[in-house]
Amino acid sequence: MNPHKVYIPLIVLAVALAVLGFVSWLKSHDALRDALAQKDVLMQQKADLQERIDAAGKAELKAIADLETERKKPATVETVTKWLPYPIPGKIDVQPVNGVPTLTVSGDPAANLQAIQDMEIKCLECQTRLKSRDEQYSDLQKQLALSEQNAKNWERAAGHKTGFWAKAKDWGIRIGFAAGGYAAGRLGR
Repeated sequence: MNPHKVYIPLIVLAVALAVLGFVSWLKSHDALRDALAQKDVLMQQKADLQERIDAAGKAELKAIADLETERKKPATVETVTKWLPYPIPGKIDVQPVNGVPTLTVSGDPAANLQAIQDMEIKCLECQTRLKSRDEQYSDLQKQLALSEQNAKNWERAAGHKTGFWAKAKDWGIRIGFAAGGYAAGRLGR
């Protein structure tokens, strides 16, 4: 029997296993690269979100400071009514009722009541929207935390030494080099 007939298949097997090892390494490398890229995208999204949250917080603090400045001013009809979301059709006056200054609205009572009801409904709508946005914000924070955890898991799995592709790569390279070395050594005799 010709020894080349035996060793040529061993060399082909060695090359095939080396190629399998290289392909396995390439897949694990690509998976790690993709996981790191996804993690970078998530971190950028988190930074952008934090920047928007900080900007909104600063705007909120400024608005509250402006309102506190207004609160320290003496109350007049103009200062009280300028914060109303809708104009009231009638004229608002301060009139004493039983010796106590009271705001009164002149004009059509039905139109005034409708305007006040519209303002209250608008206020309730805003409160409902605010509550909904707070819940959405809380849900988004949870989703972001979950995405960050998933990115860490993907990164760990892609770069981990016990994954399928890592094991296939290691054993493919080992067996390929062992078989190739054995076949090359036997051919040299």
